Amino acid sequence: MWLFKQSCWIIFLLSLLILGTNIFTPEAANGAETGVTQICINEFMASNINMTADEDGDYDDWIEIYNPTDREIDVGGFYISDHEDDPFRWQIPGGNPEQTTIPPGGFLVLWADEEPEEGPLHLGFKLSSSGENIILTSPDKMTVIDRVNFDSQRSCISYGRVPDGGKNWEFFVNPTPGASNSGLSFASLEKLNLYQAYAKNRSAVTIIAVLISLLLLLAGVLYYSRLKLKKVIGEQTLLLDNIQTQVWYLKDICTYVKANWAHCEFLGKSREELENRSLYDFLSKDEAETCVKGNRAVFDIKKQVKTEEWILNKEGEKRLLAITRIPKLTKDKRVEYVVCSAEDITKQRKNEEKLRKLLVEYETIFNKTQDGIFLIDVGENNKFTFRRLNPEFERITGLTTAAVRGKTPVEVAGEELGAQMEANYRNCIEENRAISYREELEFPVGKRIYDTRLSPVTVNGKVVQIVGITRDITDLVSVQKELEKKGKQYQNLVENINDVIFTVDLQGRFMYISSNIEKLSGYTSEELLGKAFAQLVYPDDLSLFQEGFKKILKNAVEPVEFRIVTRNGQIKYVRASGQLVTENNEKPEVTGSMSDVSEKKRAELKLQEYATYDALTGVYNRRVGLAILEEKRKTADRENSVFSICYVDMDNLKMINDDYGHKEGDSAIISAVDIMKSSIRDADVICRLGGDEFLLIFPGCSLRDAEIICARIEQRLNEFNSAARKPYKIKMSLGLAEYRPLEKVSIEELIFRADRKMYERKRKKEINTQGRSGDFPLGLGDE
Repeated sequence: MWLFKQSCWIIFLLSLLILGTNIFTPEAANGAETGVTQICINEFMASNINMTADEDGDYDDWIEIYNPTDREIDVGGFYISDHEDDPFRWQIPGGNPEQTTIPPGGFLVLWADEEPEEGPLHLGFKLSSSGENIILTSPDKMTVIDRVNFDSQRSCISYGRVPDGGKNWEFFVNPTPGASNSGLSFASLEKLNLYQAYAKNRSAVTIIAVLISLLLLLAGVLYYSRLKLKKVIGEQTLLLDNIQTQVWYLKDICTYVKANWAHCEFLGKSREELENRSLYDFLSKDEAETCVKGNRAVFDIKKQVKTEEWILNKEGEKRLLAITRIPKLTKDKRVEYVVCSAEDITKQRKNEEKLRKLLVEYETIFNKTQDGIFLIDVGENNKFTFRRLNPEFERITGLTTAAVRGKTPVEVAGEELGAQMEANYRNCIEENRAISYREELEFPVGKRIYDTRLSPVTVNGKVVQIVGITRDITDLVSVQKELEKKGKQYQNLVENINDVIFTVDLQGRFMYISSNIEKLSGYTSEELLGKAFAQLVYPDDLSLFQEGFKKILKNAVEPVEFRIVTRNGQIKYVRASGQLVTENNEKPEVTGSMSDVSEKKRAELKLQEYATYDALTGVYNRRVGLAILEEKRKTADRENSVFSICYVDMDNLKMINDDYGHKEGDSAIISAVDIMKSSIRDADVICRLGGDEFLLIFPGCSLRDAEIICARIEQRLNEFNSAARKPYKIKMSLGLAEYRPLEKVSIEELIFRADRKMYERKRKKEINTQGRSGDFPLGLGDE
C-alpha cells in the first residue's frame, strides 16, 4: 500500500511537469469596479511565523484595511474585534491621523499582537489560526463596516480579497501587506497544498524519475522492515500507554509524530488528531509559539532541553508542564527526531508563586517606601536586638543591616542613646499598641531629628517583634526655624504624611490604591480603581509624570516630584517612586508609593524668594544685585559695550526714624524705591545694598545717558515731596560711575567710584544749604 501511494504521487508530479504551472496561476487583479464604496478588510495573516515583520522586527499577525474611495479616511476611533460577541473589543486610538489615515486607493496594516503600547497600529488582541471572525465597526458603534468569517489558516499564508475590495477570497503564497493583492493565490486550501507539494518537489522530479526503478527494487526490503518496525512500535506503544508521564515525538520544530495515551488524555485529543499534525492545529497560537521556541532550541543545540510551559488541558484549565526534550542524533550529528516528556507541576508552582508574590510585594514596600523601616526582635526579658533595616533607614542613619544585625540598641548607639531607644521600645510593649514620638539621635550621619512610629507584632499574646517606621525631619525642622525668623507664619508648615501605596498596570491605570489616598486627593480608593493615574496629574506636569513612568518601566528607581489636582481643585506637590514587578504568566505591573511634599516644596520656594529679594521693598537683595552686576560686566567685556551704575543714599532716614518712628522710616524707604522704579527703564535693575543704600544698574547706558535718568529721579522726588504732605521730605544723594571694558576695572572699584561721587554730592548739598534739592547738576559721574 505504501509503495502504491508513493508511485501515485510520483505519477502526479510527472503530470504536473507535463501540464506546466498555468493551472495554478490566478488571474491578476484588474482594478475593475467592485461596487465597494467604503473601507474594508482586504487581507490578513493569522499565523505569521517568519513572513512579515513589524517595525520592531517581530513576526506578528496582521490585518490590512483597504480604502477604495477617492478621499482620505482616518480609522482612528474605529472598533475592531476578533469575537462576534464582543465587536467593541478594541478601539483604534484617535489623535494620530499621521499614522491612522488611509489615502485614496491606499492600504493600512494593523498588527494583531496584544502590544498596544507599541503604537496606535498595534491591537490589543491576536488572531487564531484555527479560525474565527474579524469585525470592523464605525465609531458610532452602530454601523458594521466589514465582517470576515474564516476557517483554519496555514502558517505564513495570507487570506485576501481578489481583486482588492472584491467579494472573492483566496490564499496568497506571497502576502502583500500594505499593497495590492496581486501575488500568487489559490481559491482553496486543497489547491494550495497541491501547489506547495509541487513547488517543493518540482526541482527533484528528474531525480525521482531516475530513482523510481531503485525504489521498486527496495520495495520488498522496505515492506519487511515496516513489519518489523510495526512490531517494535507496538511494543513501545504498549509500554508508553501504561505510564502517567506524558510522552510524544517530534520530527521537526512543530510536527508531532506520535503521542502516548497520557498526553492525548491531557489534551483531550485522539491519536489521529495529534499524529503527523502541526501543533498549531490543536494548540492556541501563544501556546504553539512557546512550544516551538523550546523545540527550536533542542534542534539547534542538539542537546537535552528542559522548559516549563503553560498549556490548556481538555477541561480548558491552564496547566504548567515541566517538559524535557531529548534529541535522537544520526551518525552525522543531525537531529532525526526528538522525544518529549512532561510532568504537570501546576499545583506546586502555584503555591510557590503565591509565596513569592507575597514576598515580592513585601520587599517592594519594604525597600521602596520613602520612610525608614527597622525591625526589632524581642527576646526573653524584653531583650531588644536589631533584625533588619530598609535602604531608606540605612540612608538617613548611616547604619547598615550587616553592622547592626543581632546587636542591642546600646551596642549600636552607646549607653545613653541606647537606653533612650530601649525605653521607647518598652513603652510600645507595655501599651501593646502603636506609639509615635520625636527624638534626636546621633548616628554615623551625625546628629539628626527623627519622627518615629512603633508597632508591636504579637504572636499568641506575646510581643515578639517591633516594626519601626521613622522619617528624618532635620531639614524640615531647619526650614521651620528659618521661617519663624521671617514671621512665625510658617511654624507648623511641615507635617508627617503617611505614604500612599498603589499598583498600576502598564497603561498607568490603578489596580490597587490604599485608602489614605482620600486624605491626599479627596478621592476614595474605590473611585480611582480602573482610572488612569494621569487623571490626577496637574496638566503642566503631565510630561514630567509620563517620563518618570517610562523610566520605571525600564526598571529605573529614581523618585519623581510632580503636582496633582485634588477633588476640590487644590494643587499639591507629591513625590512618587515605583518598581516594575513581573510574575510568570501574569501581566507586569508597577507597585509604588506616593507622599505629599507640598509644605516642604512651598517652604523651599519661600526660602528661595527670601534669598533673592529684599523683604521690605521687594527689589533684589545685595547678594543677587552684585551677582547681576558681575554678569553685566562680563557681557560688556564680551560685547565691548559700556554700562553705568548709580550709588543711592537716603540723606535723612535717621532723622525720620528718630522723629517719627521706624515704621515711618520703612514707609519712606518704600516710597523712595517706588520713585526710583517709576524713573528707570525696564532693562534697569534696583538692588538694596542695606539700610538706606541702593544700587542702580543701567545696562548699555553711557554716563551722560545715566545722568538723564538720575535727573528724572530727582524731578519725581521733588514732585512726590510736594504732593505727599508729609512732615518731612525724602532726600537722596546719587553718584554715578561708568564701566568701560578697556579699563578692566573690578566690580568693587566700580562701586567705590560711584560711592565716592555720591558722597561728593552729599557734601556739596551740606555746604550749599541754600540750594534746591531738585537741582541735579551734570558731571556727577566719572568721565
